[in-house]
Amino acid sequence: MKKALTLFVAAGLAAAITVPAIGASTTGKSHGTVLTAKATPTKSGTKKKPKSVKIHTVFTSQLPAQGQQPYATKETVVHLPKGLIFNGAKFKHCSANTLNAGGPTACPASSKVGSGTAEGQATIGGPEALTVTAFNGQGSKQLLLYVQGSSPLSINSTLVGTLKKDTGKYGYKLDVLIPANLQQPLPNVYATLTKFDTTIGAKRGKIGYVTSTRCTKHTWNWAADLTFTDGTSDRATTTSKCS
Repeated sequence: MKKALTLFVAAGLAAAITVPAIGASTTGKSHGTVLTAKATPTKSGTKKKPKSVKIHTVFTSQLPAQGQQPYATKETVVHLPKGLIFNGAKFKHCSANTLNAGGPTACPASSKVGSGTAEGQATIGGPEALTVTAFNGQGSKQLLLYVQGSSPLSINSTLVGTLKKDTGKYGYKLDVLIPANLQQPLPNVYATLTKFDTTIGAKRGKIGYVTSTRCTKHTWNWAADLTFTDGTSDRATTTSKCS
């Protein structure tokens, strides 16, 4: 059961890089996923003078309707706007093993880069509210989210996301594959992420963990792709203003 409830958090990690966002929001079809996102401040820096920003993303999905096949998330990919740069190599880092063994206090304080909340519902058991703490992971392209919950079950889990270069109108993407044993840890036991809300952004001296270097046509573009165990998928998109 602990793994079952952990699943819905892992599903949300990819939205993981997440104040409610301003901009048009498109809803995914199969499970009604909605993404909102923005980076602040909205006035962009330049390549010569990058500006530290905070990224706040929120995505929500619907619970299965009565009689509908339960589902879990297999993979979540969040696409981030061109003009946002991640500077993980310039920050202290923490490892997933360290977090799993000792929790957030075991990591260097300067490796913390964000925080947030999550909500989910398992097919058996009640809803669970969780807190999320984000850390710069090992290497320059890894983001760790430590998720904690106390009711109905005690949950302490480290989720790993990998930043990769993206294409088209997106600069980076955060990619998370959910292991099969977390998708369905017990027969007919699934968990559904209903909300994942996280703000990422920190400074080390004058260096921002995330910086902006450009704004194209006053718009930053965002998207999220989710695939589910019932064979369906959602794509949700949104935009936010920049200058």
